[in-house]
Amino acid sequence: MFRLNVLTKVNHINLNVNMINQISDSKNRILETAVGIANADGWDSLSVKKIAEKLSLTSAALYKHFESFEDLKIHLALLSFQEISALLEEVTKLRANSSARLEYLALLLRKFALKKPGLFQASMFRGEKEPKELAALRSQSQKLLRDIFSDYTIPDDKLLSVSRSFRALIFGILSLEIRRSFGIPEKPEESFKEAVAIFLAGLTSKYPEGEKE
Repeated sequence: MFRLNVLTKVNHINLNVNMINQISDSKNRILETAVGIANADGWDSLSVKKIAEKLSLTSAALYKHFESFEDLKIHLALLSFQEISALLEEVTKLRANSSARLEYLALLLRKFALKKPGLFQASMFRGEKEPKELAALRSQSQKLLRDIFSDYTIPDDKLLSVSRSFRALIFGILSLEIRRSFGIPEKPEESFKEAVAIFLAGLTSKYPEGEKE
């Protein structure tokens, strides 16, 4: 059984004390069950009714622990970004150039997506009232990703756009694979690696790795 690791620090980001106090054993059981359903049946299939039935509870009982279904999804997004941030930190510590680190990151994200598809998709959820803890994790993940591009001669005003393009490529392809959507290639792993290689080749051609002027 996992626990929502709200005490984890991601580059010295401390999650809110109030959120720590809210995490009870019952709440963690609900989150664990929600992740299990999302991983097995898909993120879009997740519902309060399914979670309640799995735990032999009423839907009303779940709302004693979460303000709304959106609040529950926000907690799942927090879990997802904790895992993604950990992967990003692992990659930033590699003694390799940016292209090698980005290739490795892509493989780590694919492994995460296939092992925990529901939790991976939770990272793409956007709530209307997201807490600052989630915003901090999103921001930190974006910073870590941009740092991985440091060897390329990408102008500072283009770096955010380039890093977002890489993220869109990875998450877009993996979302298709997870959902088994129309257009998924016959050999998804091979096609995924090829798409990443083409992106990195184009990036290297336009912004060769080296010191910026």
